[in-house]
Amino acid sequence: MKTIQELYADYPKIPCISPGCDLAETNFTKPVPKRNMVRTAEGLLPGHIILLWRINFGTFTTETTFSKYFEYTYGVNGRAALNDLIAGGRAVIERAFEIP
Repeated sequence: MKTIQELYADYPKIPCISPGCDLAETNFTKPVPKRNMVRTAEGLLPGHIILLWRINFGTFTTETTFSKYFEYTYGVNGRAALNDLIAGGRAVIERAFEIP
């Protein structure tokens, strides 16, 4: 079986793989598509864009569970991607009362 580095050697960025992931038990016959690891001109990965789309629904909160497809399909850690979007000013944490 190939290592993660061998499997994704020609990718612009290696996808996020959970530290506890057992590659022997994971279905790696369908790796993260290479196009999902190519950044846009703004520096975003498709997984970031999907996360912004989910946030836009208005039902996403900081307590929302991240779907496994962020890792398995889009190659990003959902929590880290959210933190990236917040740090970059693309997403904000709204509060009921803003303190000046």
